[in-house]
Amino acid sequence: MVERVLCKDTVTGSNPVEGSNLKPNFMIVGFEEITEPLTDYEQSTLLPVFVRCLSTKVGRDKAITNAKMIEGMKAFGFKVDGPRVRKIINHIRDNALVPCLVATSKGYYVATTDFDLAEYEESLKGRIDAMTQILDSIHLQRKQKFHHHVDQQLFR
Repeated sequence: MVERVLCKDTVTGSNPVEGSNLKPNFMIVGFEEITEPLTDYEQSTLLPVFVRCLSTKVGRDKAITNAKMIEGMKAFGFKVDGPRVRKIINHIRDNALVPCLVATSKGYYVATTDFDLAEYEESLKGRIDAMTQILDSIHLQRKQKFHHHVDQQLFR
């Protein structure tokens, strides 16, 4: 039996992003299909459902995984996949539509303590550092392999 993890009702209120000063979406080179801006369907139909339902996941013990969200959305007839759920959640976090929304290996939830937010910040910093290390290594490899002088400004 499918566990009903999201709100039962469909969107009845106004779109939470209409008329607001939200940050623009951007795409990542090589991942354009996954990181393209939210579609009209995602913006007008899925986003309000995600905002409303993620707002109920207050505290670590209420964390919900990407897989459970997809399962719940599909049970209610919505069409969405894992990468687009992550894109929607990134949009929610980037625009503070659900304040203090964090993620752990247990899923997404609204942090209730300073510790939870600080821990999440450290997790993000660690991922940024790991990606920067890889970027620096690839930059050096490219420079060595192709003997190019590559301006550091290109990467920062």
